[in-house]
Amino acid sequence: MGGDAEAQGALTAVPGAAPRSVGPAVWLAAALLLFALGALGAWLVDGSRAGYPPCATTGPRPLDLDGCDLRGQDVGDVSFAGAHLRAARLDGVDLHDADLRGAQLQGAVADGADLAGAALDGAQLQGASLRGADLTGACLAGASLRGADLRDSDLTGAGLAGAELVGVDLAVALGVDGVPDRSAACAPG
Repeated sequence: MGGDAEAQGALTAVPGAAPRSVGPAVWLAAALLLFALGALGAWLVDGSRAGYPPCATTGPRPLDLDGCDLRGQDVGDVSFAGAHLRAARLDGVDLHDADLRGAQLQGAVADGADLAGAALDGAQLQGASLRGADLTGACLAGASLRGADLRDSDLTGAGLAGAELVGVDLAVALGVDGVPDRSAACAPG
C-alpha cells in the first residue's frame, strides 16, 4: 500500500488498472478556465460589440476610448475634449452640442451621428466615416478632415475656418454650395 501513497500524485496510466480520480486542484483550475472562457464568449457575442473593448466614459481626462463602441450608450453629459476615439464606433450616437475639441477621431465611424452644434475645433478626423451625420452648425475650425467620408452629411452652417479638407468630396455633402467658405468662423457659444 505504500506504493499507492507514493503514486497518488502521478498521472501515469497502468495497463489494465482502473483510472484514478483527479485531485481538487485540477478541478478548480478547470472550473476557473471554463468560467473565464464563458465570460470571454459572452463579451464577444454581446450584440454588435463583437471585437470591441468595453468602454467607460468616466475617469481621468482625456478619455482613452480608442477602438471603443459607444453605440447605444447615453453620452449626453460626457466631455470628449481631447479624447482618444481612434477607430471608435459612434454610429447614430447623439453628440448634439458635444465638446469634442481636439479629439482624436482618426478612422472613427460616426455614420448617422447627431453632431449638430458640436465643438470639433482642432479635432483629428482623418479617414473618419461621417456618412449621413448631422453636422449643422458644428464648429470644425482647424479640424483635419483629410480623406473623411462626408457622403450625405449635413454641413449647413458649419464653421470650416482653417479646416483641412484634402481628399474630401464636399459635392456629396448637404449644405455646401460650391466651394465652402473656409473663412467662416464658428458661432460663439
